Amino acid sequence: MLWWGDMTENDTGKGTLYFASVHDVFSRRGPSCARGDRHDAALVSAALQMAIATRGGQADGVVFHTDGGGPAP
Repeated sequence: MLWWGDMTENDTGKGTLYFASVHDVFSRRGPSCARGDRHDAALVSAALQMAIATRGGQADGVVFHTDGGGPAP
């Protein structure tokens, strides 16, 4: 399996809300998305844990890729 991840943010009337998502390259499904008030590793970990749970708790052989990008110029 090959999964890829991304993070984004949305400004709301009450502050910024961050999202971390995990997507399956081959099925083109997005098995998980986590949201929180911090752009950190815990948010990514939550999204990965949800994706693993969605797949029945199995993550053997999964390769996870992100672009490691930074803020837009």
